[in-house]
Amino acid sequence: MKRTLLGLALAMLAFGANAQGRTANTAAAAYVSPYAPVDPSKMSDAAMRVAASIDRGGMADMWDGASKAMQSRVKKKDFVERIGELRKKLGPVVGRSWIVVHREKGGAGTTLPAGQYASVEFELAAASGVKAKELVSFTLDADGVWRVVGYTLR
Repeated sequence: MKRTLLGLALAMLAFGANAQGRTANTAAAAYVSPYAPVDPSKMSDAAMRVAASIDRGGMADMWDGASKAMQSRVKKKDFVERIGELRKKLGPVVGRSWIVVHREKGGAGTTLPAGQYASVEFELAAASGVKAKELVSFTLDADGVWRVVGYTLR
């Protein structure tokens, strides 16, 4: 009797798991994301490399590798000077931790030009004791490569 009940319980669990799997697969198949795939870990790693480059004064290199959208919006000289001034006021960075990876789709009805965007927000600590928010933003270029499209320090 105990074996029969145990067998029946296991069969019910298996059926329930199988039914849930079918429901989940059906629901997943019905939803198509408007966003390009993004691995949050890879995106935060890329943003960390950009931020570390800026820590070392690599604003010109960052601008050189940036999206054409950013390069057409701000001149290299202006970008290097503006970010350099902000970072000089802040002082040496002693710590940085990412807070959130955010995706957005630009186009009609938004404040962004058409396209896919991903941003990584960091909390940054300076040797002076000042804490700031740092935002490194990327856009998915036509060639399928995510490139820097913005850098903000608040």
